[in-house]
Parts: sequence; structure tokens; C-alpha cells
Amino acid sequence: MSPEKIVPDVMMSVAMTEYPYSSEVDNLINQMFFEGKTRYFVKQMMPDIADTTLFDFTGAELAWVQNHEKMMWQYIVEKKHLFASDRMTLQRYVGKSPFSYHFGQESPGGAAIYVGYRIVESFMKRNPETTLSQLMEMNDGNRFLS
Repeated sequence: MSPEKIVPDVMMSVAMTEYPYSSEVDNLINQMFFEGKTRYFVKQMMPDIADTTLFDFTGAELAWVQNHEKMMWQYIVEKKHLFASDRMTLQRYVGKSPFSYHFGQESPGGAAIYVGYRIVESFMKRNPETTLSQLMEMNDGNRFLS
């Protein structure tokens, strides 16, 4: 563990302990939103955290997800994976790995987590009355899509 990751990792642990994954349906959209809202929580607690640290990406990996965000979302939707619930599909999108299987070897592992974060971020901008606590209590990823 690198020193700069200690505090963010503790904050991730706090978020996951206080607001554990508890969706009734374990599918990709719910996993993406859980991972996205957890990182959103950390970003709110540590506003100066570098995105490379927040997502555990290198600078090149962060640039890749930023440049391919729309493509990743379109791919997930076109392949009808948004509501996929099989372990292998979920792992290939949000799991720790050298790359994200569906996005090619240039992509970082867990690339769909970034997409989940961006959707949560967009939701919060559109709904400024929603508190961080209210966000963290939400468990249905479909709610973020409206």
C-alpha cells in the first residue's frame, strides 16, 4: 500500500461499512452505482484527492476512461449488459484486473466504475437538494437513470 492511498482507502472502507452494498438485484447497473457513489462519497470527504488516486488509475488510464466514457456507456447499453447479473460479466466491467475485457486491452480494469461515478456525479448536479446521506442510502441503480 502506498502512503497516498491510506486515507482514501480508509474513507472507502468507511463508506462501504456505513453504506454496504444491499441491492435486491445484483446486476451491472447496481454494481456501477454502488462503486460510483462510494467514490463520490470519498471525493466529497476529500475534495482535493487526485482522480488517479480516487480510481486507482495511472494518468494514462484516467485519460483513457475520460476519452472513452461515451463509448463505454454505449457499448454497455448496446450489448444489453446494463441489467446483466452473471458474475463473469460483472467482474469484466467492475472487477480488479489488468484491463476491462469488454473495452479492450488499452482500457484499465474496472473502467465501468468510472462511468458509474460520472452518472452519480451528473445525478447529484441535477438534484442539488439530495444530500450525501440520501445518496448513499439509495440502492436502486435505475433511480439514477431518470
